[in-house]
Amino acid sequence: MADRARTYLANGVRVVVLIYPATRTVEVVTPDDTTLLTENDTLMLDLLPGFAVPVNALFSGI
Repeated sequence: MADRARTYLANGVRVVVLIYPATRTVEVVTPDDTTLLTENDTLMLDLLPGFAVPVNALFSGI
């Protein structure tokens, strides 16, 4: 998935969010940075002001 994310970023996408159910983590990839979020974090994106989702909510029901 990381290769695909790099391809998207190289072609103008500003942020890629990768969700990993097996480890219950979320990776946020931008051209300048990569951030790994755990279930204790909140996913927020500068690209979408006001957007905030607790990471653990992404995995509820799994």
